Amino acid sequence: MKISGKSSFIPALSIQFLERLAYTIVLIQLPIYLAQKDVEKGLAWGQETKGWIFFVWAFIQNTIPIFAGILADKISQKKSLVISLLIVAFGYLLLLFAKTLPLFLIGIFFLGLGSGIFKPSLQGLISSSQSERTTIWAFYIFTTNLAFLLAGVLSKVLKDFD
Repeated sequence: MKISGKSSFIPALSIQFLERLAYTIVLIQLPIYLAQKDVEKGLAWGQETKGWIFFVWAFIQNTIPIFAGILADKISQKKSLVISLLIVAFGYLLLLFAKTLPLFLIGIFFLGLGSGIFKPSLQGLISSSQSERTTIWAFYIFTTNLAFLLAGVLSKVLKDFD
């Protein structure tokens, strides 16, 4: 598999598709598994605990890309992508077996960390074969992640503002 040039698009987009597919499935199913009381083999931890777990996940996953692009540029997007996929797989594995909140939070941490490294690694890999759009794309990704990071804090401030 060639990682630079046009031949990297299909493998890179396939990896992106599988990562987003797994992420979306977990995003849809996780709230029910965590909080709903009548789900067989569910954790039944309640809505507040579910909210904190999702906050930790979102915070880590959307803070890490701000810095992970630097890592991807230093060690190469390909190596960074492989590292991120290993971290994500480890996170999913922990979530699969976690029945206690501390272990579940560790799994969420690794899932968020790996996903956060994944984003700039893959996008850098794809954009490295682009023309001058690379800089614009990088700023787009940075502002998207920064907005998501600040939205949680800002919504709390606005809620408390009279």
